[in-house]
Order: sequence, then structure tokens, then C-alpha cells
Amino acid sequence: MKYDLIEVQGPDDWKDYHFLRRTVLWEAKGRHNYSENHADERVKANHPLLLKLHDRPIGAVRLDEAGPCSGVVRLVSIAPDVQQSGHGRVRCAALLTKFSI
Repeated sequence: MKYDLIEVQGPDDWKDYHFLRRTVLWEAKGRHNYSENHADERVKANHPLLLKLHDRPIGAVRLDEAGPCSGVVRLVSIAPDVQQSGHGRVRCAALLTKFSI
């Protein structure tokens, strides 16, 4: 399987990132107050990321820097149709590899 963990950059990435978070973390739980324009999304020390499987966005996560050599993993989501398949573990391993020093 071909995975890529990419930083959200262009308009299509942002669309996919927010779609995954909104549908998995808000709407699936009966909440409807998701904001795509939350100020934390554009903070330089925060890193919105997409996990892609064969170029299909299947996961979203944000890593917030919390000081030297530390960070907080926030708002983790995996598309419902591929949950419980080990993709979250792949994302965590890729996250650690990409951001470890």
C-alpha cells in the first residue's frame, strides 16, 4: 500500500482536510458547529496533515508544536469506510517519522 502523510497546503488539501474532520469528528457525533476558519488552523506552529492512501485522502490530523521537542496531536480522523484497518497506526508512525528530531 502506498501511503503519504502530507502537509495541507492547496485549496484541494484544505477541502479534504476539513471534510474528513467535519464529517468524522462533528457530524457523525451529532454536532454541527465545525468552523473551517478557526484561527488555530493557520498558526505557524500548527501543522495540519492529510494521510493519503494511493492518492486518496483517508485521514486528517493536526500536530501543534508545544515547545522545544514536544507537540500535541489533535483532532485525529480516519474516513469511516476505512476505519479499523490499521491506517491510524500507519499515520501515527508516519507522523513520528516526519516530525521527530
